[in-house]
Amino acid sequence: MRFDPAPVFPLLPYADMPYVRTHERRYAETLPQVPTDGQRILELGANWPYTFANLLRARQPGVDVVLAENREESLGRLRGRPGSQPRTLPAIDGYCGEQPAQAHYFNCELERWPFADATFDGIVCLELLEHLLVDPFFLCCEASRVLRPGGWFVLTTPNIASLEGVARLLHGASPYLYGPYSGHGPYGRHSREYTPDEVKRLGEAAHFDTISLDTFSPYPSEPRPSWVEQVLHTVGDDPARRGQAICWVGRRREETLPQFPAPPEGLFDYDPSAFNFHAELTTDALRLKTGEASTVEVRYQNVGSQPWPAQESRAVLSLLDAYGSPLSLYHVDQPLDHPVQPGETLALRLSLPAPAQAGDYLVRADLILPGTWLGHTVNPRNTTAWARLRVE
Repeated sequence: MRFDPAPVFPLLPYADMPYVRTHERRYAETLPQVPTDGQRILELGANWPYTFANLLRARQPGVDVVLAENREESLGRLRGRPGSQPRTLPAIDGYCGEQPAQAHYFNCELERWPFADATFDGIVCLELLEHLLVDPFFLCCEASRVLRPGGWFVLTTPNIASLEGVARLLHGASPYLYGPYSGHGPYGRHSREYTPDEVKRLGEAAHFDTISLDTFSPYPSEPRPSWVEQVLHTVGDDPARRGQAICWVGRRREETLPQFPAPPEGLFDYDPSAFNFHAELTTDALRLKTGEASTVEVRYQNVGSQPWPAQESRAVLSLLDAYGSPLSLYHVDQPLDHPVQPGETLALRLSLPAPAQAGDYLVRADLILPGTWLGHTVNPRNTTAWARLRVE
């Protein structure tokens, strides 16, 4: 028997919140698409009051929902570090009891997720993909890594090719469902919206087999532009692909991802697996006097698929204030004197001059590789290193 979430909504905490009311129909239409096999589920982009996690628990009492929260301090390396906190999910009268849960904070497109391989039976990622700034393929690859073989992945996102989107475009407006710049920071707006086929190709490139690909329209809208439907009908368009939201469901293949998986064609204007590195500083705290310089030892490992050419590749030490705001991005800038092959590690001794003013600073070891800017801004697979600097 199909589970009916309608009686559950009034029982949920803060069911009258405007956001919950606005998205109630989307939750209700997404829930039946979520497979019921498996007991350990990761919800990406979980936010208080955890409405969808509670719906999953009401439908399947005893399911263990792990929360990956959209905490602002977890959205960039310069502020905060990945971490976790305990949560308590409430009892839902007649459905399930109170349940402890763990909320994890990490940037799902910039940092390796804090879970071992094959940890989860399923993942839900609702209305998060469109907010990503750097690498949605990284998110899909990490989902593949932490799922068991045969585990499922449910992803919803706005459909830029919806009927309303096509109508807005033909009237000279942006087809985005939600395109304005946001007061909620860089991740507050929709950075990129997708078509159904783009979402399907994104998941399949990360070693998922598509189980279903549907669109639906959970939001109020103006009367459907019938003339647009007529125009699309003349070219053999499938109206089932013109809903406001996309729901894609995939299952992880048995084989694991290769070390350098190929992203869907057209998603990047560079090869995200070509020039990757891990940086490591031999110390995490430095102390200098104004006017002095200190030698800093840095190890760079080439974890990409291509060698780093000499001279074009440059080791960089950036200077930031104690809160992580950049002061001098190229405080030290030294070209590599010989190529570094994939898998090799390069140890460098860089001379770090102290800033002119006393105070507390941060030093970041970075790398500039051919065709890119500072590595940490380009590719989430690049790992920079940090040290605290006290200048007296």
